[in-house]
Amino acid sequence: MHQGHINGNQPGDPEKGAAVIIAAAAELNPPLHLFLGSDSSTMAKAKAASMDQELEAWKAVSVSADF
Repeated sequence: MHQGHINGNQPGDPEKGAAVIIAAAAELNPPLHLFLGSDSSTMAKAKAASMDQELEAWKAVSVSADF
């Protein structure tokens, strides 16, 4: 099975990850997205920055669709 970038050698501890997920699920307001590990946090921040740049670049076009 093709797993893309997932190769089984990522940093992190699966047992710690499971505990964090269980704790987050017990919260009154759990996060919609939960990034576990430094690698996923770094990738998520880069993606968010890229999306922010794109939103700004296309803002005029986006708001032009208003009535």
